[in-house]
Amino acid sequence: MIMPLEIALSAFSIYQIILSLWLLSGKGLRYSSVLASATLLGITVFNLGALDIVFRDVGLLLAAAALT
Repeated sequence: MIMPLEIALSAFSIYQIILSLWLLSGKGLRYSSVLASATLLGITVFNLGALDIVFRDVGLLLAAAALT
């Protein structure tokens, strides 16, 4: 294991907060929406077994792709 799960989860949460603030600021919207799309695609692909997560994230992925 590269790092403890608690640290990885905290780091990913901070990453998502920074990404959401970047999206809300509207600066570099194309780059932030591409990064958000890639993040949501990764979440969707790695959680195909959890349908509630996939169902929610597919809509968010398409919304982020529409911003691009």
